[in-house]
Amino acid sequence: QVLAGLAGLDGSAPALPGPCPGPAELKALFGELDRLLGEQDTAAIDCMARFSQALAGGEHHAEAEAISRAIAHYAFADARARLRRLALALHLSGYGDSDAD
Repeated sequence: QVLAGLAGLDGSAPALPGPCPGPAELKALFGELDRLLGEQDTAAIDCMARFSQALAGGEHHAEAEAISRAIAHYAFADARARLRRLALALHLSGYGDSDAD
């Protein structure tokens, strides 16, 4: 096990992800993604990539992947509904507590 851990010290180990975004940054990403999905804008693909990266390795990563798949299939309404449920699970106030556009 020690040798396996040392093997990554030769510079071939992948870079660690950046710091986790704070609540304000996460809420801003949610807001942007919610707006893009409401407009059925394909820019949601790039925004979702940033959002998925922010949730990578966390307990909600699987749901983020499901949202990404929905966006990839242009199922914007489904992706938005999933996003709003995820907002509730993450306790992001102002998102997910209504289905209004």
